[in-house]
Amino acid sequence: MMKTTKEEPTVEDLTRKEFLELRNVEYEQMSEDWRHRDQMTWQSLALSVTLTGAMFGFMKDLDNVLITLIIWGLAVLFNYTILIRIIKDNYYQMGSIETILYKLGGIELVEDMYQTKETSYKEDYNLRRIKPSDEFFEASVKAGRIPYPFLYKQFFLKVSAYKMFIFIQICLVLLTLCAFIYELYIAVTSYIELWITF
Repeated sequence: MMKTTKEEPTVEDLTRKEFLELRNVEYEQMSEDWRHRDQMTWQSLALSVTLTGAMFGFMKDLDNVLITLIIWGLAVLFNYTILIRIIKDNYYQMGSIETILYKLGGIELVEDMYQTKETSYKEDYNLRRIKPSDEFFEASVKAGRIPYPFLYKQFFLKVSAYKMFIFIQICLVLLTLCAFIYELYIAVTSYIELWITF
């Protein structure tokens, strides 16, 4: 007689307590994933800026044209890869937020942080992005805890750090690409001049 395997339990089979425990575990893991991707975005950009700056300092003393072209080509590829990494991390962060809020019922956990439902966690809520009230902000300004309060509200808070990340990384890709093209141009013109001479 063949053994029958027990079917895996479905969501409907879980008790309320089991479902909440499962949801809490998933919530914690998704939150950790979001924080990890956020940290990796900062680290990737810092690494890219540091290595690109160091390369400009190192390459000025390098005379071998072939090695120079290879290194600049790798720099372009590296910076482009970091750009894709930053974009993908942000994309999957959005998936984590959607899962936490709408699929794991996390929206119920943050509703009470808003004065009215209409103002609205569905549109404005993001992980770790809960805005202070105007009263608390003004009290902080009066207490001297906010540097340059006019610029703070009129400029700093209106600039997206993520967009700045993307802009800086695109500039690094273009910068290294221009350096590669310049070195290639120097190599080709030198070769042509040498060929004409002979």
